[in-house]
Amino acid sequence: MRGFRRLGIAALTLIVLSMPKAMIHGEEKATSQTKTGVVQSVDPVARTIVVMVTREMTFAVTANTQIAEGDISRTLADVAVGDTVRVVYSLNADRARVASSATVLPATVLPVTTAPVGGPAGAEPQSPLRPGQIFSLQFPDLPATFDELVEAKGIKPQMTVFLPSNYAPDRKHPLLVFLNGGTGGRGDNPGIARALVDEADFVCVSLPLFHQAAPGSAGYDVVIRDADGRYMWPFYKRMLAELGRAVPNLDPARRVIGGTSNGAHAVQAIVDQSDGEAAEMFSAFFLVNGGGRLQRYDLLKEKPLLLAYGDKTLRASRLSEIVAAAKSGGTALTAYEMKGVGHAFPASEYPAIRKWLRGEAIGQTP
Repeated sequence: MRGFRRLGIAALTLIVLSMPKAMIHGEEKATSQTKTGVVQSVDPVARTIVVMVTREMTFAVTANTQIAEGDISRTLADVAVGDTVRVVYSLNADRARVASSATVLPATVLPVTTAPVGGPAGAEPQSPLRPGQIFSLQFPDLPATFDELVEAKGIKPQMTVFLPSNYAPDRKHPLLVFLNGGTGGRGDNPGIARALVDEADFVCVSLPLFHQAAPGSAGYDVVIRDADGRYMWPFYKRMLAELGRAVPNLDPARRVIGGTSNGAHAVQAIVDQSDGEAAEMFSAFFLVNGGGRLQRYDLLKEKPLLLAYGDKTLRASRLSEIVAAAKSGGTALTAYEMKGVGHAFPASEYPAIRKWLRGEAIGQTP
C-alpha cells in the first residue's frame, strides 16, 4: 500500500501529547501547512512516529488529531513503518507544530497471476510508468513472510517498487533492493532505499524476509541463517522476475542489493546459499551491521562489497578476518565505520552510502 510524492531526506517526528489549551486571545492564528513523508519507526509506548521528509520536523498530535486511511478512522497503533503519511498542521503560541490530521496514503497494488515458484510470471508492465510512481506487486501463492509468522495480520507477501524522480522509459535505470532488519517488514514502501539515493536514478525495491521456521517451532532462530537463505532465494527469484516484467528498462549491469541487521544477514545467506545465482544477478552488495558470516567471497570476485558497521559492534580481530577472506576471494571490499552509531542505521549515515552507490570512495579499501 501507500502512494507518495517525491520528497527529500530527513526525519519528521510526530509526538503525541494531550490537547493544549486554546491560544490566548489576540495571538495570531497560524496558517495550516502540509507535509508528506514515509514512516521510519513507530513507538506506541512513547507515542512517537519518525517520518522521512525534506528535513527534521516535530509535530504534536493531540486528542483531536484525526488519523485516517482513506475513509477509515485509524489510531497511532495502526500506523506502520513504510506507510506514507500526509500531516496537516499549524503553529501554536509556542511555535510548536500541532497536527490537525495525519492521513495514511494508499499505493497502487498489482496482483500477480498465481504461478509455481520459479515458473512463468503473470504481471504485466504498468503503462505508462511515470517518475515518482510507487506500486506494489502481490504474491498470494508464496508462503507467509517472516513478519507475518511473528505477528499474523493476514498480509500476503508483496514487493513495493518506487520509480525515481528522473525516471525515463527510454533509458536504463539501476536497481536498488533493500532488506530491512528485524522481521523484515511487509515489503511495503522502500523508504530507506529512496532516502539512500535521494529518490534519483535508481529504481528502489523493498522485499520482505522469509523464515523457514515459525516462532516456537524446532529450528527457529530470530536471526536469519544460511538455511533461511536457501529457503527464501526461490521466492526472491520469482519476485525479481516479476519486477523485470513490470519495469522492463532495468539496467542488468547495475543491480545492487543491501540490507541492515537481519536484512544484511539475509543478503549474506542468499549469496552463500543460492548456488551462485544471487552473486550473478547483482553487481554490488552492501551489508550494514550484519552479514559478517559471509563465506563465498569467491563468488563476488571483483564486485564491490560495502561493509558498514557501528563503532564497537565489530571487533578489530574479526574485521581483519573479513578483510583477509575478501582479499583471498578477490572481492572489492570497502569497510566503513559508522562512528557513534552502535547497532543502528541512522539517516545521518545515508549520504556516505549514497556516495558509495555512486562509485565514490568512502571508508577504507583494504
